[in-house]
Amino acid sequence: AVLHARGYRIDSQEVCRDVPAICFITYHEAQIEAQTGRSESFAGILQQSTCIAAGLQSRGVAAGDIVVVCCDKSILAYSILLGTMFTGSTTFVINSLDANKIQQYIGQHPVKAVFCDPMYSDSVMKSVNKMSFPPSLVATIDLEDPLLESLTKSAEEFALLKVADTKQHVPLVLFSSGSTGDPKGVQISDLLLQRLGYTFDDESIELYLLMSAFSWISSPISLVSSILRGYTLVLSNSREPGYNLELIQRYKVNGVTLSASVVSLFMKEPSLAQLDLSSLRSVAIGGDVVLRREAEMFIQKVLQGRTGVQSLYGMTETGILTTWRNQDLLDLSKIDSTGLLAPGVEIKILNDEGQEVPSGSLGELWVKSVAMMVGYWDKPELTSQLFDPDGFFQTGDAGYFDNDGFLYIKGRVKDLIDFRGTKISVSDIEDILKSHPAVIEAAVISKPHPEGFHRLTAFVVNKPGCDVASEEIVAFVGDQVDKVKKLSGGVHFIDKLPRTSSGKVNRKLLHEMLV
Repeated sequence: AVLHARGYRIDSQEVCRDVPAICFITYHEAQIEAQTGRSESFAGILQQSTCIAAGLQSRGVAAGDIVVVCCDKSILAYSILLGTMFTGSTTFVINSLDANKIQQYIGQHPVKAVFCDPMYSDSVMKSVNKMSFPPSLVATIDLEDPLLESLTKSAEEFALLKVADTKQHVPLVLFSSGSTGDPKGVQISDLLLQRLGYTFDDESIELYLLMSAFSWISSPISLVSSILRGYTLVLSNSREPGYNLELIQRYKVNGVTLSASVVSLFMKEPSLAQLDLSSLRSVAIGGDVVLRREAEMFIQKVLQGRTGVQSLYGMTETGILTTWRNQDLLDLSKIDSTGLLAPGVEIKILNDEGQEVPSGSLGELWVKSVAMMVGYWDKPELTSQLFDPDGFFQTGDAGYFDNDGFLYIKGRVKDLIDFRGTKISVSDIEDILKSHPAVIEAAVISKPHPEGFHRLTAFVVNKPGCDVASEEIVAFVGDQVDKVKKLSGGVHFIDKLPRTSSGKVNRKLLHEMLV
């Protein structure tokens, strides 16, 4: 999108001369692979991605075609993603955990090309062999693969697609987490993709650690943002908190995006006290409810009070909807908020009767933005059901505004507990549970009772070496909440919380475990 907007002519063998001075045409590091130590400049990525685009076009890949990518993060993977975008085709990014289900996501539609990491090739090929229209091009994301190597060295002529309507053309399809059912393909428009790139607008950032999966919305956000802002992405495919904290020290990382679950793991990492994280000055948290105590503890233990955190609200369908621009991040009075509405965003909060609620009242969020998804892939009826006549999208998320316009998210509407007509969020209880020194993770759900009411039940993951009785946990929470929020359904200890492919707690599976 950046290249097209500036009218580039790109030769597949030579980065163009006499082009505007933007970050793509520079030679400092654009990306670093933490696991391998390999790095590449912006110019190198431009060179590689345009060669791939030329090679794809020479093999018949064009606007409207489907290209599937199933992989972890790597420099080569991002070059493939950019290359397919340059051709005008649509890239379907499949989570590596679902490598054997590609045909289910694509349906009966023909696929032109499939790229996958070598470790997922067996699962991907099983899926490819089940397709009604098998792709003509299947390659592993490895330069030792002759087919991929030939693409990266293509000498064919190449021309960027002229996009007629940036609101409707779809360069990218990502899949929702599936926390409320089967994953849905979210069609990302060119306009939304551009808007995603302005999510992180801190010009002081030089190195950003990207830990989230290639298939998550934070991946294209970080990619496009790094191109627009010119900062370096450090790519980590590890989920080990100690390893990722060490990367922050090693590369002197300035910025990072964390899921709520990783925040807790960082704070309880044994090596934390020995690490120098003083370079870290921008921390964004997303993906789940922000817990006040956890955020405060993170600022104290990990950031040592040098800076605060930016808890952001957004969805794959809408991009990031809130901002902390021009706010004092060390003012902890709003620490459990997700910020103010970003420019171009509207949110209305409705009760069960479809009426707007006043400030401070909990309800369901309906959102509208200047850039949103085109719709769900192959699901026009579902798309129309979730948009009202005024263009507001039904999120399924529960929250409220305070009197200053700050937004607070309290979980999914379906996870709220209805106690005698009052909606209760379990996030406050989970916050208390995670503050217990023996608890790493916790999730609370409602347990049906034969007499017709619900009892709150907690699933708890203990810190290794810490032996604590369920009665102690029940009492710990009970001393800090009123009667309706007590854990009358008890506590269950488990090895780890079940999660969706996007890292959110899979509460559906927790309910099944109770049954």
